[in-house]
Amino acid sequence: MIRIECKFEASISRHELDDYIRGLQLSVIAYTVDGMEVVLGRMGADQLLLTAAETDAADLFCICDNDSETMNTLFAALFDETYSFQAELEVNDNTDHVLFLWHSVFHPKLRPFQSSIINTLSEMFGNDCAMVMRRTACDLDDRELADLGFKKIAGTDFVFRHLAYVNEFSRGNPQGTEVPHDFEADEEDAEWVLERWDIEEE
Repeated sequence: MIRIECKFEASISRHELDDYIRGLQLSVIAYTVDGMEVVLGRMGADQLLLTAAETDAADLFCICDNDSETMNTLFAALFDETYSFQAELEVNDNTDHVLFLWHSVFHPKLRPFQSSIINTLSEMFGNDCAMVMRRTACDLDDRELADLGFKKIAGTDFVFRHLAYVNEFSRGNPQGTEVPHDFEADEEDAEWVLERWDIEEE
């Protein structure tokens, strides 16, 4: 079995610009032959709370600019001068938030399951979600990304999908990807992941 574990903190009030972006820490968990949990993947993501910002009349540009240069770049890629989604993204459905996957580390054992992992992550937060990620945030090729519903944002290294639209991967795998019974992880696999995650975080 492979599952995704998500940890985040949410403020009970929204008075600061930081309150409109949630940092998500995600781990991909598998099990040893003895049933011990092993971390086979790590993902870093941010959740930009669009509806909350609109309700509170909080300036979306200021929220992104206050967070980081990367989030500022993401804002420019996603939104026009009226703070609507860029026309090329063809977003015609309600969007409560944007999920931004900025980095991941997956053990090679997870390569056959990466599409399913990314698809599961994108579907964890409902259909009124737009997901964006760096093209280099995972090992999937252009065809695999297209099957997941992602399309490139011109002039950037981002790819984008909206959860309101069913993708080819979900059509072909309506219950997700089955993990073979003999799939096993071990503690050395977790060490491999954590070492590379620490390197990337430095």
